[in-house]
Amino acid sequence: MEWTQTEYGRESKCFCKLADAEIDIELSDGETPAEYGEKCADALRNMPDALIQDILEAAKRYCLYFIELCKESAGENYDPAEFPPVTADTPAEEMRQYFEIDGVYVEDPEDSSQIGYRLSGGCDWEIEHGFEADILDGKLVYLGMFEMNSPWNDFEPDDEWNFAIVGS
Repeated sequence: MEWTQTEYGRESKCFCKLADAEIDIELSDGETPAEYGEKCADALRNMPDALIQDILEAAKRYCLYFIELCKESAGENYDPAEFPPVTADTPAEEMRQYFEIDGVYVEDPEDSSQIGYRLSGGCDWEIEHGFEADILDGKLVYLGMFEMNSPWNDFEPDDEWNFAIVGS
């Protein structure tokens, strides 16, 4: 991979299996080695189907939660046309059409033997705060609105806004 220096760090492009597209990959402005970034890019290219399924199911939970929250707060002013037509019966695979991954951020790893990165993008149900998915060693550890988390965060098991947690 070829990395270009920017004012924020180094960046390149890589294929992301989840997005089925080339996306931007950015290394933090710290000392993140290019070799580590390339390992993360390899993980994106070869993302396991089980991880993709976990992301799609978590995205569905996020969408349904947010729609319900908006229904409650808007009351009679709720307009379902403002949201994707997602219901409990919507297959998780259909969620792909309602969000996009446009970048991946790789920070200085706390443990370079682990592969950790943050995917970010937009989603049709939460236009203001978007979409973030944090992956650590092939496991979804956070999915929710864009918070600039780190895959190495200690995520609380009762965080109702972390849809990587089943039951949130």
